[in-house]
Amino acid sequence: MCGGMDNQLDIIDISDIEEPVLVKSWAMQGPYGLGIDGDILFICDGAAGLKVYDVSDAESIELLDHISDYETYDVILTDASAIVVGPGGLYQYDYSDTSDLELLSTLVIQTTDGE
Repeated sequence: MCGGMDNQLDIIDISDIEEPVLVKSWAMQGPYGLGIDGDILFICDGAAGLKVYDVSDAESIELLDHISDYETYDVILTDASAIVVGPGGLYQYDYSDTSDLELLSTLVIQTTDGE
């Protein structure tokens, strides 16, 4: 429990670091890690999965893709490849086409009870 705070993505203008300004907020379900590559933002939204946004216009971000097949905790981005971490394992995606991520590989973690 995080003290009752809202789960949301806040876009903050820090062009004047002494006086940051909230630009806009978007509701999230249970955000964890995120990664950004240029104008593309990846958010691991817990049980809601992985969400990919175009953030080129901070006041009107656009959802490009949403993978809701599994819970996500963190994402590592490198060379148009996203490594997504969830409780069930690691998932690697090619995000050359940000509106249609391509699953490249999966490393599933098995629990001690055989699941």
